[in-house]
Amino acid sequence: EAISEQRDNGWFGGYSQITFCNRFFNNVKSLDEATKFAKRTDERKENLENWNNRARCFFHEITHLAYFMNTPSLSPYVEDLLINYGAKSNRVEEVAYGPYNVKVLRNYRGDAWYTGQNADTYAWYAMAMYAQKEIGHYPTKPEAKSMKPNKAPRRADGTPLNNVPSANDQDDLEGQEIDYEPAEDFTHPGCGDKMSIAGTDLPVLKVNCIDDASAIASTVFSSDNNCIYDTFCRGATNNRNSLHWMANVFGNLTGVEPGGNWRIRRRSDRFLGKRDVGPEQLTNWQFKLDWTPVTDPFDSSECYLDCPTAFEVLAQTPQCSQRGDGKGMMSISGQIDVGCGTFGYTVTGIAIS
Repeated sequence: EAISEQRDNGWFGGYSQITFCNRFFNNVKSLDEATKFAKRTDERKENLENWNNRARCFFHEITHLAYFMNTPSLSPYVEDLLINYGAKSNRVEEVAYGPYNVKVLRNYRGDAWYTGQNADTYAWYAMAMYAQKEIGHYPTKPEAKSMKPNKAPRRADGTPLNNVPSANDQDDLEGQEIDYEPAEDFTHPGCGDKMSIAGTDLPVLKVNCIDDASAIASTVFSSDNNCIYDTFCRGATNNRNSLHWMANVFGNLTGVEPGGNWRIRRRSDRFLGKRDVGPEQLTNWQFKLDWTPVTDPFDSSECYLDCPTAFEVLAQTPQCSQRGDGKGMMSISGQIDVGCGTFGYTVTGIAIS
């Protein structure tokens, strides 16, 4: 759903970062949608899992950032804690995500030493208070009852917390049989979402664009109002096969390869005149869009940029987008390596009518 990165210096000027993934936008309800969904039946509204929403996810990520939680000066960093619970014949080891798991975590000790260091505890407590305001009482489910971890919770990467000794801490308890079924469609990530970039090599963007300028402004190539790669990217995302498609300036696929009635305009000032020419005045231009995946074997998790972002980078990289006498023009051709493959474009020409 999302990933938090605590950045103290470096690439982004010391600002921490939250990255929201496709699942956040495509699979998680908005707060309003979740509220309407949960309140639709008496059974649903009693289970906090039915109230899951993007606001809860955002709140979770915020708690990982030192600026908002005054960590570590006033309290320990907020982590995603790993808990182990259940009978020996059916042990579960999961990150303490979701209302059931945070209740299991709460049962380990009577104080807030562990719960105060777990991000989803804050998020689901806030969500429970919101639900209570909406329905007039605290939702009763899911019920953890007396279920508690069999040993001291740890960070999501398995390392121990800087634990304050307590007589309440016990390891390797016998455990209880698990009596819990999640609400329909409720899932949570299987790993922690707090990242540290200490000692991590950030990916280096490999961009290659030829020197010659086209007649296409970078704002026509990629902007909030127009993207020539929009339709292409729908077919290229997670595609294990190479793609070489033709598109017009609006991103519509044409299937037309440049032939004898095409020519490249290399002098953008001769064609455009003013720099504010929009796509409507460039309807007879064509673009060849390419996707060449790494095939040995293809692994989408190796992609550090998705298709739309890759083309946006090409449109914002000076090497590719600051060509021409007046600057601001795209190179005739460019490529970008995104780890799992290469995206590219070529301004193929203009039809002569």
